[in-house]
Amino acid sequence: MGKTFLLLGLELLFCLTAVGDAAADVLKPAADYPLAADSYGDQQIPSLFGKLIRRVQREPLNPVATIIFFCDHSHVSDRSVS
Repeated sequence: MGKTFLLLGLELLFCLTAVGDAAADVLKPAADYPLAADSYGDQQIPSLFGKLIRRVQREPLNPVATIIFFCDHSHVSDRSVS
């Protein structure tokens, strides 16, 4: 019985150490997020659509976040009208 608890304790300690090491890598802060508007380098592009395409190429998550934002905004606006 004592050996069983000792082995369980060692396994738990090993798992917690591995999870802690993995979490330390995951929880590092994102570098320079959100990006500044000047960092996209699209000042020379005259059209809005061209700028949007350039920014999507630079940061593919931007359109997803924008769609989620607009869906949430329209949902909240719809509920406040009623």
